[in-house]
Amino acid sequence: MFKMILNQIAFRKIDISEYAKLSSAGVWLLFLFVSISTSYTPETTLGYWALSSIFGALAVYVMYLFLAFWFKKRGLWDGNGNMFGLFITSSAIDILFIPALMIHPALAGLLFIISLTIGINAIRGALNIKISQILIAILIGLIVAVIVMIPLSIIMEIIAPVLGIELPPVPEM
Repeated sequence: MFKMILNQIAFRKIDISEYAKLSSAGVWLLFLFVSISTSYTPETTLGYWALSSIFGALAVYVMYLFLAFWFKKRGLWDGNGNMFGLFITSSAIDILFIPALMIHPALAGLLFIISLTIGINAIRGALNIKISQILIAILIGLIVAVIVMIPLSIIMEIIAPVLGIELPPVPEM
């Protein structure tokens, strides 16, 4: 499969719609892996793990769509290239390796900042814009993702009992 993708991207001229399909499929797969790795804990059930992975992937995809919309609306990106896949890959590297390597949470924040910096520099190099514009777009994208997560969490609490998935108890205040 990787050889086919490499042939399509590197050695042949493909139209943008075909490239967009390959790009969005790769980004969705990455979102799913990130959600699966971050939502797993030994005491959770398989259904809860799957449900939170799906909703986590949806939240990250909303931020991805917002960044694409933001840069296209401002005329900074023409839709060609997969710089967002590169950005999300660089920022997801630490999320994938934190559970695998059992890194201390204090070091995880530093690793996240380093990989986020790599992603921001990748977008800056691809779009040739200021870092401040990218940071503003990411901060607004995070706000949009939080706003989208509120109804998604309410929907998750409604759907989980219907599917027979036991949710963890809510801590009392």
